[in-house]
Amino acid sequence: MATEEPCTSQMMSRSPSPPHQPPLEFTSDESLSRFAVPLQRYLRIHPELDAVAVGALVFAYIAPGAISVAAQHCYSKDNGYGNGDRTSGGDEGPSASEPACDHILLIQRAAHDSFPLRWEIPGGSCDPDDPTILHGVGRELWEETGLLMTAIRSAIGSGDVFFASSFLWGLRRVTKYTFEVEVVSAASASEESQSSAVPESNTTVPQVTLDPNEHQAYIWATEEECRTKKKGQMELQFTTRDQEAAILAGFQWQKARRTLRMGAQ
Repeated sequence: MATEEPCTSQMMSRSPSPPHQPPLEFTSDESLSRFAVPLQRYLRIHPELDAVAVGALVFAYIAPGAISVAAQHCYSKDNGYGNGDRTSGGDEGPSASEPACDHILLIQRAAHDSFPLRWEIPGGSCDPDDPTILHGVGRELWEETGLLMTAIRSAIGSGDVFFASSFLWGLRRVTKYTFEVEVVSAASASEESQSSAVPESNTTVPQVTLDPNEHQAYIWATEEECRTKKKGQMELQFTTRDQEAAILAGFQWQKARRTLRMGAQ
């Protein structure tokens, strides 16, 4: 039984990292208007906070067999999960006959960074230079994956509060908001821009370009794989429990939205 072919860290590093400022043009749901403000204004409204972090849930509704080898399972030789041999690990590849289901984009933190080798969704801290908090979501997504955000559908949950310390700022109270987003890859952005229609969901696998300074691998995982924390022979260890909970809540939101859409047809 063959595993999906891994992408080595050397292969990934050949792709140039996306520029710092992405071309951000996106739509957002009216329910997110409270986030359509600059960071400093939001912090003035919420003096109990010192900073805001954001995360992007990127889903693709596809059959497992429709995912290409490289897109389905990309990991480096030195992360302890593969050795670059298609026959290693004993993992059986997906069947093209399996029905379509939601897959989420997970990225693995670099071995030299904090939370080394753990899995998470794209995201990070909002910057004062971000026009709004929603723009911060798109910027972080672009910097970490090279994906362009076309729409923000919803906020998942009410935000996770945690404390972060640094030499420069000391101890800070941070709230992290997680959003479900629609994306296109940079390679297809010009083609997508010719149409004003925003897709209801991603039905193709966008091309991911990682920043090797922050992340060394990515996968597209199903809800079951996230719940069992295992994809094939590879263990999935998330950065935090809050991150895991946000991912599973995102799957529930996706299923509820799809049920409502089918009922309206």
